[in-house]
Amino acid sequence: TAHPSGGLVSIICGVVLSIVVVVLVAAFERATLRIRGYRRLSREEVRRVAPLVKGVADALELDGLPRFSMSDAPMPNAWTHMRTIVLTTGLFQMLDDDELTAVLAHELHHWRNGDAVGLRIVWAASLPIALLLDLGSWVAGGIGAAARNSEAAPGGFSR
Repeated sequence: TAHPSGGLVSIICGVVLSIVVVVLVAAFERATLRIRGYRRLSREEVRRVAPLVKGVADALELDGLPRFSMSDAPMPNAWTHMRTIVLTTGLFQMLDDDELTAVLAHELHHWRNGDAVGLRIVWAASLPIALLLDLGSWVAGGIGAAARNSEAAPGGFSR
């Protein structure tokens, strides 16, 4: 029979592991963003975005601000990491200042609420499950192998 405290120990270990992973992700965020190819904003980009960010930050009564990085992607997009908001060049090219202000307000709201931190905690807590699923799929020949099969049905399963 299982010891009654075994479940509690597992939960505590999971929480500790999640916290460690989140701290490591935050500590190395700048380096991982650089590895992904994101860069600092150019002077021209800063001149455009700085007054917009200041207006939004004042309206949201923010005490501090995250860093901003740029992705040289043509698709207009923006997303929030734990300490950085990433904007795309497509966003700058396609949106006027009012639209860009709305996007910045949205992302700064995510940043203020700590949504990226919460997502990383959930990601870190579910990581062992995802890894076991990947390992099990690989050992069993995987859904990917079935999807490569010419007789595979939609969803990757053999007929």
